[in-house]
Amino acid sequence: MVKHLNTQAELVSGLPQPLVALTNPPVAAQRAPTTADTGYIPGQFWVDEPAGTAFILVSNAAGVATWLSIGGSLTPAVASITTGPAATSTLLAGNVWSATGTNAAIDLNLTPKGAGGVNITTGTLTVAAGDVVASANLIATTGNVEIQTAGSGLQIAEGAGGRMGTAALVAGTRAIAIASVGAATRVFLSRSALNASPALGFLTADTTVPGTLTVNSYDATGVLVATDVSSFNYLCIEAI
Repeated sequence: MVKHLNTQAELVSGLPQPLVALTNPPVAAQRAPTTADTGYIPGQFWVDEPAGTAFILVSNAAGVATWLSIGGSLTPAVASITTGPAATSTLLAGNVWSATGTNAAIDLNLTPKGAGGVNITTGTLTVAAGDVVASANLIATTGNVEIQTAGSGLQIAEGAGGRMGTAALVAGTRAIAIASVGAATRVFLSRSALNASPALGFLTADTTVPGTLTVNSYDATGVLVATDVSSFNYLCIEAI
């Protein structure tokens, strides 16, 4: 039940002013404030103790209280910190975790505060060992994707419906079902084997039919080369 209390700041005696306004103490409650909690003056602080979240009243206009959430803990919520059996872990300065001892491995899962995610504004995110695994897109808004070690490269899974693979022409043509290809798909082709073809043509890629990559072999006059049964590699990249 909403209680309408402290409609104005309390006053205390003081010098040189005879009366001095006293700021209301924060409200420590077991819930978050609502628009019906109008019994306070703007600037009132409210703490939702179970959620660890603080609010400030910014308006009481038209009998509707507007409470602005000013967040909770300054550090991300930690879902789990797991160490090896002989290790110890320590939380330092509110947001730095360290481990000592043998088998001092820490599995750390972060739940970001709000919808902003985990942001690194300075420095570099370095993964010395293991992989960076994403179940959604990896997006570089500026800059480049760099592979800085010779011998390393881009790896793409092949298989049914994959965007990279190898196939062979049948009577100069081959249709490959790839659900994700369409008008914005750019296809790169290279011939990988001749397969004793008595004649070879120029390989072309057609994605005008959504979900299908069609590779054809044409001669210099644009006629299909039906005797071309060579094999080819393909790579599909989407334009954005």
